[in-house]
Amino acid sequence: MVTKHALLILCFFALMGCHEKDNPAENHQKINIIPKIEKLVVTNDEYDKEYFGSLRDWISENDFLKISEYVIKKAKENNFQDIDPVLGKKEKMYSKDFSDPYMSYHYINIPNLPQTEVYLKYKKDNNKLTYISLSSGGPVSFILKNSDINVLNELKLKLLKKEKLSSSNQLAEYQLSDGTLKYQVVAKNTLDDTSLPKEFYSFDIYIE
Repeated sequence: MVTKHALLILCFFALMGCHEKDNPAENHQKINIIPKIEKLVVTNDEYDKEYFGSLRDWISENDFLKISEYVIKKAKENNFQDIDPVLGKKEKMYSKDFSDPYMSYHYINIPNLPQTEVYLKYKKDNNKLTYISLSSGGPVSFILKNSDINVLNELKLKLLKKEKLSSSNQLAEYQLSDGTLKYQVVAKNTLDDTSLPKEFYSFDIYIE
C-alpha cells in the first residue's frame, strides 16, 4: 500500500526530474512535439533520504496521547461538533472533484496545539464518518517529542499486520486495532514482529 507520504516524495522527485531538453529561443526552431519524458526511477535509499529528511518535530508524546484519546472517543461516539470544546471550529474543505463520493472537514485552529490538524472524511450519500487523520498540518510527516512513553501501547492498540513498504529499506506500515476501530501508522521496521513501534510518523484511523 502506498502512503500519502510516499506519494509526496515521489512528486518531489518527479518535479526534479522533469526538464525541457530544447530551448526554442536559442535554436530558433519551432517545436511541434512534446519532448519525451524519461521514466523516473527512485531508489529505496533515495526515498528514505528524502522521507527522513522531511520529518519534523511536532508535539510531546503526552500531548499527542491526550489529543488522540479525545479524537478516538469522539470517533466512537460519532460526535464531531461544528464547535468542539477541545478541537475548536470544524471547517469544511472544498474540492473541485464533484465526482468524489466523500466530503472532507478539518479542525486546524485547535487551542493550545498550534500546527495541529484533525482531518475527517465522510461519505456524501449517508454522511457516515469513514476516516480520521492526526497530522502536524498539511502532508508533512512528524516525530513526537520526548520519547519517554510508547503511545500505541498506552492507547491499548493491538497489532493486526505489518507490511514493509516496497519503496523503502527502512519503513513499514503497521495496521492496528483497539477492538472497535482500525488504525495505521508508518514507522521504522522493527526486528520484533510482535511489538509496536515507539516512534512513528503518521496516525490514521479507519472507521470501517
